[in-house]
Amino acid sequence: MNFNLTQQQIQSYQENGFLLVENFLNEMELAFWRESVTQAIHERGGKKCQEAMQRLAKTMV
Repeated sequence: MNFNLTQQQIQSYQENGFLLVENFLNEMELAFWRESVTQAIHERGGKKCQEAMQRLAKTMV
């Protein structure tokens, strides 16, 4: 996992509210997370987790 940010990246995040980090996950990590997310979606029958969405909405107010 590539998580060392430069000062320029930090400033860009502060100005824009998002950051694109190239190669953040290596191929093995990416495969793991893809499978994990796919499994979670399948277990929920394709539905979003309402509790998580409600918590997220509260933080954005």
